[in-house]
Amino acid sequence: MNERKDEDLVRSCLMGNQQSFAELVAKYQKPLFNLAVRMTGSHDDAKDITQTSFIKAYENLSSYKHNYHFFSWLYRITINESINWLRVRKRFRPLREEILPEESQADKRSNQAELADLIQEGLIRIKLEYRTVIILRHFQELSYEEIAFILDLSVDRVKSRLFTARKLLKQVLIKMGLKDEK
Repeated sequence: MNERKDEDLVRSCLMGNQQSFAELVAKYQKPLFNLAVRMTGSHDDAKDITQTSFIKAYENLSSYKHNYHFFSWLYRITINESINWLRVRKRFRPLREEILPEESQADKRSNQAELADLIQEGLIRIKLEYRTVIILRHFQELSYEEIAFILDLSVDRVKSRLFTARKLLKQVLIKMGLKDEK
């Protein structure tokens, strides 16, 4: 992602150019929505969370520190909004089939699609703190440093939590019928 362009867009927006923020929304709307869907398991909730995240980002744009990647700052806002949303809802719904990535829907009969379904369901069954690190590392493909920033943890703590999260997810998947292949 072109971080230099993001910084220029943020500066332009802070100077009153609304179109600059619209460009940032266009650039990051889909990744933030996907993150929120994975966190909540709901398209409708994810839409609301994404919108709220952008509103909060806009309102707090002047507090953005340029020594961090802009998209990491946005991810942090979205993660926090997702966590708050889940706390308010106090429920964990299994992911429905229609919210799987389009490429999985196109090939439902493949083993990969079945595995994706199983993993999604398994993610919903593990604690939020563990689900979050797996999503950020394996689905959003963020570095340990970016995850540490987003979750306000040390890099070592992120690695430790990810190790535990993988073990927990594996246990859940085995209970759900996935064979343990070492």
